[in-house]
This record gives sequence, C-alpha cells and structure tokens, in this order.
Amino acid sequence: MDRLLSLFGVISLFAFLIYRWYRKHFDFWKHHPVVPSVQGRIFGGNLNEILTLKTNFSFHVKTIYDNEQFSNEAAVGIYALRPALLLRDPELIKSILIRDFNCFANRYGRSDPHADPIGNKSLFFARYNSWREWRLKLSPIFTSGKMKQMYPLIQQVGENLEEYLHKTGECFVCECKQLAILFTIDSIATTVFGVATNSLKNSSSQAITQQIRQLVLFNLRRALNFFVVFMAPNLNWLFRPSIFFRETVEFFKTHTTQNVEERIRSPIRRPDMIELVTKLRHEVVEKGGDIKEFMEFIVAQTVTFFSGGTETSSTTIANVLFELAKNPHIQQRLRQELLDAFSRGNGSISYEDLSELEYLSMVVDETLRMYPVFPLIERQYLNPKKEVSEGYSLRPFYDFEIPNGMPVYISVYGLHYDEKYWTDPRKFDPERFSPENKANLNPMIYLPFGGGPRNCIGARMGLIQVKTCIAYILKNHRIEICSETNLQTKFNPKAFVLQVEGGINLEIVKDELYNRSVTKLE
Repeated sequence: MDRLLSLFGVISLFAFLIYRWYRKHFDFWKHHPVVPSVQGRIFGGNLNEILTLKTNFSFHVKTIYDNEQFSNEAAVGIYALRPALLLRDPELIKSILIRDFNCFANRYGRSDPHADPIGNKSLFFARYNSWREWRLKLSPIFTSGKMKQMYPLIQQVGENLEEYLHKTGECFVCECKQLAILFTIDSIATTVFGVATNSLKNSSSQAITQQIRQLVLFNLRRALNFFVVFMAPNLNWLFRPSIFFRETVEFFKTHTTQNVEERIRSPIRRPDMIELVTKLRHEVVEKGGDIKEFMEFIVAQTVTFFSGGTETSSTTIANVLFELAKNPHIQQRLRQELLDAFSRGNGSISYEDLSELEYLSMVVDETLRMYPVFPLIERQYLNPKKEVSEGYSLRPFYDFEIPNGMPVYISVYGLHYDEKYWTDPRKFDPERFSPENKANLNPMIYLPFGGGPRNCIGARMGLIQVKTCIAYILKNHRIEICSETNLQTKFNPKAFVLQVEGGINLEIVKDELYNRSVTKLE
C-alpha cells in the first residue's frame, strides 16, 4: 500500500510539473499581447501531423507566414515546443542576421556532442567560437580565385556527363535528381576529397559513392533525429540523436585521414580541399596542437560538404530542368546563350564565360526563389554579455524584448512567395533577376543561401556545380515533359530540404531527333 501511495505521489508530482511547464511556455504570448501571436496548442495543434511526417515545421511556419491576419506584421509569436518568434519584416530580418549578428550568432538547433560528435563539430551546428575559428580557416577554399583553380576539375565531370548522356541513347526518360546526384557526387569528390569517383561511368563502382548516398538517405529514424536536433535540442541528452550514420562517419574518418597522409607524402599538388587541409595540419603540428582533434573537425566538415553539397545542388539541378521542360521558350533562349559560349570555347566553357552567362544566372536564381532548398532559417538569441540577462528589444516594431534563449525563425519559403515583394510569385519568371531588376532587389527577401556572416560557405561552389551541370546537359540535348512527368508540384514533407515529392521524371532528347524510341533509365 505504501509503495502504491509513493508511486501515485511520484506520478502526481510528474503530472504537476508537466502542467506547470506547459502553462509557463504555452501561455507566454497571452502574457505578452503586444506581439501578435498564434494562440493555442503546440505547433498550433499540428504536432501529430509533424511527428507522423504528414507535414513538417517549415511548411507549418509558412502557413503562419501566409496568414492574412499577420500580413502587415513585422513578427509573429509562435509555439515550437516552446515560445518562439517568426520574423516577417525585411528590416527586422536584417537586424537579426547582420546588424546584431553577435546576439544571434548561434543556431537554435544543435547536435549532441556525445551521440554525434561529428555533426556537433560541423560548421552548420558549431557554436559561435568554434564556428568563427573554422569558418576563417576554411573560407580560403571558397574564394573566387580558388574556384577558378578548381573549375577544371568540375569541368571534367561536366564532360563525363556529356559522354554519359551520349552513350545512354538518342532519347530517354530519367529521374532528374538521380542523374544530378551522379554529377554532384563526382564533382564534390574531386574538389573536396581529391579523388575521382566516376559515378557517371559506373554508379556502383566505388564504396565512396554508396556512402555518399547514405548521407542523403532520409527515412523515419533520421526524420525523428532531425526533429529532436532542430526542435527540441534541450532533449538531446535523452534521445541522443545523430545526424550522420555511424558507419558512414567511420568510412569518412578512415578515408579522409588516408587522403591527407597520402597528399603529404605525394609531390602532386591539386587545387582541392585536401590540399588546404595539409597546409592547416602543418600549422597545427608547428604550433604543437592536437592533431586528433584537428582531424575530427576536418572529418566533420568533409561529411557536411558531401551531405549538404550533394543534396542541395542535385535538388536545384533537378528543379531547373523541371522548369525548363515546362517553359520551352525559356529553355530555348538559355540553350542559345550556352551554345554561343560553347562555340567561343571550341566545345568547352571557361570559368570566366560561365560566370558571365547572364541568362543562366537568371534561370538559376529564379529556380532558387521558387524552390529554396532550405526553406527555414533559425537562430537563437543569446545575450553576448553572459552576466546580463536583458532581452533584445524589438522597438520600434513592438514594445517587447526577446528573452535570452528564445529561438527566432525566418520563413525563406514564405518570403519567396510573398505577393508584397513578387508579382505572380507562382510563375517561373527569370526576368525578376535581370541585372536591372536585381539591382533594386532587397536582399532580405531573397535568402536561398541564408544571410549575414553565417550564410552558406559553399554557395559559390554550389552555383558553379549547378551551372556546369545544366550547361553540359543542354549542350547537345533538350529537356521535355513526358507521360511520366507529374506536373502537380507537391513538396515532400518527409525530406529535410525542399524537394518535389515523387521525383522529377523528364525526357532527355538529343538535338533534332524526330523518330524517337523511349527507353527507361534505371
């Protein structure tokens, strides 16, 4: 009897604590009515749909952003397992991402340092001090000058893609993201890892190709891990989520270390990330630093570049091809620009030419507006003066201070479709990004690579990959809608990035081909 009473007491206390926690968090905006807010339950009652992957938090936030009730508001109070703030006004967004970056230098999401040490050390999740140190060290590899040196490596992959398409057939149907993944695996492997994977020649020939595919695999387990990492990082100690699979991490640990050691012994110099790593390693040795810790950080960035770079670039390439197939007049104009460039280069495109292809840039920019790969930006307010607990003032917008620790969100997806900033936002119109129009564009309403100091470090490389791939596909082929193309665009709620559900099946046709027999690309 005493044991039952004790158990009842523990359960009652636990229930009371949960109730207190719930009231404290989910009555927050009721007590701060100066900020317009979404009242109600966790995620506005959408928790079940989010956990069952019928929707995701990015889609939910866009729904709030689009609500006419908040159309003239600078910010909206929301609930995401705790009180949070959704930013809507470009000037307020600029303050958070740029002007007061020191107050919002960290992401709210974070990986568990024990269960996922590699994810925790990546630039994406690293806390400010670590992030700043490694961002400075790795930035030299992504400069325009370094990209120019690397470009021949990516160009070679483009030529391999051209050969692959030529051998595949006169006319065939393929799932465009799978084709793009082969290209991005090869281009990232040669520029980051310093190896030739030759996925376009044999997609299953190399272990590294299979491991990279594991990095972009998205299943229920990984979705739940991402949910904890991004939405409930304070519960990392309980659920111990891991962004990357252990087997894949071990593979990259082994091969990154081997590649660095081989490069140190080799007289060969290559303009890739491994070359920079060998120089950084030499500096660590000279200063008596911890080589093991250094290599853990390098492995973390290698895995992140492969994972993020493959997924984002391949998704964008597929989306570009999708829009070109739906808009043949745009495709024809782009092909003419590309064919002129190939003619000037005797069958190839120089780095300078690629950088100056105006219409190609317009097409890619508009694709990234309609399909922002990362549809949500998240930050956390942390007072840089640790001994002071004062909040961040939202004046002149609202007489309210963001409390220390509160997450803030920016719906890139919402901004990119806001009719206040874009005429007919659901129409694919590259002219929005003509030099004249781009000069008048508020950069805070177009954030495909994030914004401020913590934007995507690999944006320049990603754009080069996308443009090179598109150029070599369109060089001798046109892209068409076919019977297997689903024109009803619906985004996949199970995916971490914004991608079309069900894949993008298109027909790739060699020039001036009329009597076509269609074969299926496996």
